[in-house]
Amino acid sequence: MKNEARQEILDGIPLPIFFKDMNGVYTGCNKEFCTFLGREKDKIVGRTVHDLALPDMAKKYEKKVHGQLVGKR
Repeated sequence: MKNEARQEILDGIPLPIFFKDMNGVYTGCNKEFCTFLGREKDKIVGRTVHDLALPDMAKKYEKKVHGQLVGKR
């Protein structure tokens, strides 16, 4: 599937969706995620949660996501 077609499908989903690489860098997202963060896609992709959130919130989010990836909740 081409990137444009995939992006159209993702943008049609009314829930925030994002993708990250193994280093926690956002590699993609849909329009709803942009709306949720109040930022344009080009201000999200290539950044981490630490670039986008306040330090306390970023730490909590990172801990929760890491726990989910290793099977702890």
